[in-house]
Amino acid sequence: MNFPYACSRCGCCCLASVCVVGQRVYGLFEKEVRCPGLSFQNGMASCKLVAFNLVPVGDGCCIKARAFKNGVEYDFVALPADTKRQIVGVTLKGGCTK
Repeated sequence: MNFPYACSRCGCCCLASVCVVGQRVYGLFEKEVRCPGLSFQNGMASCKLVAFNLVPVGDGCCIKARAFKNGVEYDFVALPADTKRQIVGVTLKGGCTK
């Protein structure tokens, strides 16, 4: 699959829903929960399942999401990598909602 943008390791896609591999490995039947394989260190997301070559994390970004600032809408996928990580960091701290 070709992705329009490089992966920023922001974790947004993993936070949005648990992948099929995560659902099976961890026995999760709800996609709306946080995957136990997802972790963050210094603002960078990582997946425990990547070590086993089960999940193609880092292949690229094509998430369909919007970000808003001062009433202006932005296409999340086109934002710079550091901006994506900052938005996800604020979200994890409870600063904004889905």
